[in-house]
Amino acid sequence: MDSQPAITVGIPYYNSEKYVPRIFSSLANQTFKDFDILFVDDGSTDNTTNRIHQFAKTNNLQDRVHIITQENKKVAAARNTIIRNAKGRYIFFLDADDSLPDTALEALYKATNNEKRKIVNGRAKFVIRNIQPFPLVVQLLFSNVITGEQYVKFCMATL
Repeated sequence: MDSQPAITVGIPYYNSEKYVPRIFSSLANQTFKDFDILFVDDGSTDNTTNRIHQFAKTNNLQDRVHIITQENKKVAAARNTIIRNAKGRYIFFLDADDSLPDTALEALYKATNNEKRKIVNGRAKFVIRNIQPFPLVVQLLFSNVITGEQYVKFCMATL
């Protein structure tokens, strides 16, 4: 891995101890390996940070994992902390209770088209498990690759 990773996976968290095994399983199995992981502890009062250290070591990711601790400022401020401290050429935001398919980072990086694209988004699938008789699956249909300029024009048009 280069001194500057291709992707920083930024994960803000607040009292997310129970999700640590799932997120590490998801990240350890990525086919794309040129990434680091920046966790931002947004004032947690549970054992999440210790669990992150344990799972980083167990999954041989301790050299890639960085944790910044801040007082509770909510998720937007935690994401801004990620933006200010990310080392990767790209930032991929992941919530602490999310998981990724094994090829997610590889597919998104390839979609940058050799860095000609500044912003890449993909499909998201939400599974809500505690609904009877079947899990509810909601899939967002916004898969696209756009330039930074196209994104700014889109945002300005929606104001």
